[in-house]
Amino acid sequence: MIPALRQQFNANYTPEKYQRLLQLLEERCGTPVKFRVCETPCFLPKPLLDQMAQYGKELIQQLNGIEYRKASSTAIPDQFRVPHEPSRPLFVQVDFGLVRDPSGKLQPKLVELQGFPSLYAYQAMLSQSYGEVFGLDRNLPYLMGGLDWESYKKLLRRAIVADHDPSHVILMEIDPLHQKTLPDFLLTEKLLGIKTVAITDVRKVGKFLFYENSGKQR
Repeated sequence: MIPALRQQFNANYTPEKYQRLLQLLEERCGTPVKFRVCETPCFLPKPLLDQMAQYGKELIQQLNGIEYRKASSTAIPDQFRVPHEPSRPLFVQVDFGLVRDPSGKLQPKLVELQGFPSLYAYQAMLSQSYGEVFGLDRNLPYLMGGLDWESYKKLLRRAIVADHDPSHVILMEIDPLHQKTLPDFLLTEKLLGIKTVAITDVRKVGKFLFYENSGKQR
């Protein structure tokens, strides 16, 4: 979408480099990536990214209304209500598709809004791997908000682990070893020092929840 970068990438692309990318991802994740990995990154101009970010903020702000919260609350069956749930999710994903308007200009259109963390360890590593394998300009940013890799890691750790002992924080999933997003789970473990735990391995004792780690109940 940035013609000069697209042309430069296409001129230097080889199938062998793509296979090296897949190999590198598997090495870094510690497991094969079982979903399709794009042969190329997207080179998006910053004004378009800023536009998507602004649309995302506006959509999320619409969810603060009292009427919306009442309507959304009734959609959750009582047996699935979580005590002390915050008023809004810690992570919100806003997914956009890109279409061309009548003038030919690319415009973002909402596809989906989700209230959970999604591939936050994997996506950053993927961007780094594209850069290494295909020799991209190191000054090409892949994070927004003025973040670099180190400040991004600190922000992610503050959001997920905060001041807790990482052994008391888990990434809980249904049968995580057989999820296609397992690469992200394993990278999150490496990045934050937290364990990925199947929901069936969590035990309730009194008011507390435990999982087993190295033979100890945590």
